[in-house]
Amino acid sequence: MNEVNNLKKYPRYSAVDVINEREAKTLEPGIDFKNKNIVFSRADGAIDTMHAINLMIENIEFNGGSVLYPCQFQGLKYTNGRLSSVETTIGELEAHQAIFATGIDSGRLLSIDMMKPSTPGIIVTSKPTENILNRIIVGPGVHIHQQTDGRIIFGEQTGAPSSHLDRLSDKPKEFPSEIFAQDHTNRIFDTAKTFMKKVEDLKVERVSIGWRPLPRDGRPIIGRPEGLSDIYVAVMHSGVSLAAIVGKLVSEEILSGSTNLLLKDFRPSRFN
Repeated sequence: MNEVNNLKKYPRYSAVDVINEREAKTLEPGIDFKNKNIVFSRADGAIDTMHAINLMIENIEFNGGSVLYPCQFQGLKYTNGRLSSVETTIGELEAHQAIFATGIDSGRLLSIDMMKPSTPGIIVTSKPTENILNRIIVGPGVHIHQQTDGRIIFGEQTGAPSSHLDRLSDKPKEFPSEIFAQDHTNRIFDTAKTFMKKVEDLKVERVSIGWRPLPRDGRPIIGRPEGLSDIYVAVMHSGVSLAAIVGKLVSEEILSGSTNLLLKDFRPSRFN
């Protein structure tokens, strides 16, 4: 990337630079950086979640696979000590390996104490609009990025107050009423307005609640649990932004039976 010259470089192993307001405005003219130094990460990116999921489904079906939905996992069935099928709400499915990419439910489904309590985050998605942002912006209280289709995604960083824990115990994905959703949208937009231009011009398309899967030690959990050679698990935060590289590495391990040293620090056996 050649947009910013004379950056104060960190060592080569670091993916970030500290830049000043003038340099930052070259990259993001729609942001008021308030005359502060800014951390600029060249490596960070975002994935359009729904687009990525649709592409994966299309490719699974194109290659002869099936996507079963709605379908809930109920248990594993073993024959002569080997996995023989997966029990689900739509019946028993023959299987010789099972991969758990199940987010916040991973620890419960596998009966492994490897997850902290998940925390909620409010996500506001705008209707498509003109190009305002070029990269991910992590500002005070909110992170923001614009998708290629023009939608702008706002994610809060503060989380829910303790007074809301009972109401959130069932981990809802939507708000109980439009009034609640609007109140939270106004709060997030008011935060974003302190450093981002044109927020007041945006039209809201959707407001939802996302639940963060949080491994106990904060690191991804990738691999076969000890004593479960037929099972593979992959869970982390953020799963969406790490999905591309993790999916590639996991598929290589499963298909070839190899062990990738890049994943050695993330094995679930560390929780035994």
